[in-house]
Amino acid sequence: MGPEDRCDNRISNRAATQIIWAVSAVVFLAVLGLNRVQVTPPDGLDPHLFGRLNAVINSVVSLLLALGLLAIRLRRTALHRRIMLSAIALSALFLVSYITHHLFAGDTRFGGTGPIRTAYYLILASHILLAAGSLPFILMTAWRAL
Repeated sequence: MGPEDRCDNRISNRAATQIIWAVSAVVFLAVLGLNRVQVTPPDGLDPHLFGRLNAVINSVVSLLLALGLLAIRLRRTALHRRIMLSAIALSALFLVSYITHHLFAGDTRFGGTGPIRTAYYLILASHILLAAGSLPFILMTAWRAL
């Protein structure tokens, strides 16, 4: 038994890795496709509510990650595990809220010109690539930790 098979789970690590990469690809493609689809929100629903919710969720996740680091440094592994699972659950909620926000609100075009426009799009491109690239590794880490 090699290190890649060390988890005693119902499915093999190899199968889990394949599922994780497939899910990550589907999520990435779904997010990329958001600019092509827009849904009319139900009457009375402010679609920007989800944008505000996303900011709150990201803030709480950041706090949880810092607390998780503190917990593991204090060797409180059970607490660390609960905190990290909470951070992952909130991150999944963020993804659902993010997709919902963009389905209802559509894209917001950047109005700047000149060098600030170039800087904006460079930052946005790196954000998209890093966010997409990190998902499979986050999921693999969570899988191995469980």
